[in-house]
Amino acid sequence: MKLQHALIGFALPALLASRGSWADGAEKCSWVQSGAIVGQPWNIEQGLCKVTLNGSHFEAVLYDEKNPDWARFKITGSIHGNALAVKVETENSDAGLDDYAGKLKVSPWHLKVITLSDGYNMIGIKLDSN
Repeated sequence: MKLQHALIGFALPALLASRGSWADGAEKCSWVQSGAIVGQPWNIEQGLCKVTLNGSHFEAVLYDEKNPDWARFKITGSIHGNALAVKVETENSDAGLDDYAGKLKVSPWHLKVITLSDGYNMIGIKLDSN
């Protein structure tokens, strides 16, 4: 466990130092969302996305898998260390903005994953290094 913490402690600062590459499209990005709907099984959606990070400001646009021109969700917020606090807007919906919180995890193999939740719904964003 100490080795895992040491590796994350090493990888996270390196990631934070190189975050400028997110804004210029250097990262490939995919997402998955699962939502709890009353009286229904879990609703699961996925697709590709674009992530922009400028300092501590975080933005993501999550595109529909079947219609990649359609932005399903827009996410804006902040990242401090590995913690995120964001607002999620569901496009073409009267749902309004939802507050989500989550974390950025970096594996020793440079896999970067963001997990977000509002307590009922979950969004995962996987950033693939080139």
